[in-house]
This record gives sequence, C-alpha cells and structure tokens, in this order.
Amino acid sequence: MNEIIQVSKQKIGDNSINSVSARDLHKALEVKKDFSDWIKAQVKRAGLEENIDFIIVWSDPLKGGSFLKRS
Repeated sequence: MNEIIQVSKQKIGDNSINSVSARDLHKALEVKKDFSDWIKAQVKRAGLEENIDFIIVWSDPLKGGSFLKRS
C-alpha cells in the first residue's frame, strides 16, 4: 500500500508514537487556507496541548516548524 504522507516514530515525553508532518498533511488534503492559520485552528478545535499531544520540530527555519500529532 502506498502512503499519502510519511508516518514516522517520534518521541513525545517517554512515548514513541506514530507521527506525521502537519505541513505534509495540509498539502495532501489540499487545504486552501494558509498553513499557519489552519494548524492553529486544528490545534484549538481538538484541544491539543504542546508536548503532550504534539511537538514542534524545527526542520527548516525558512519554512517554520512542522507539527507532529499523535495518531
């Protein structure tokens, strides 16, 4: 089966969890809204807490962080 977006293991606290790049998800879903506005709305809507439900990985300082969410 081909993956639409890459799933990788990331560590949040003491747990190793399946994670995806929020930027990749945003692109795959073809969301028209600006990424930063979209991800902030998703985090708020779902009541997510940083370092508990997601982490920010600063992969490219020119693009900003990539949010990784528990799956």
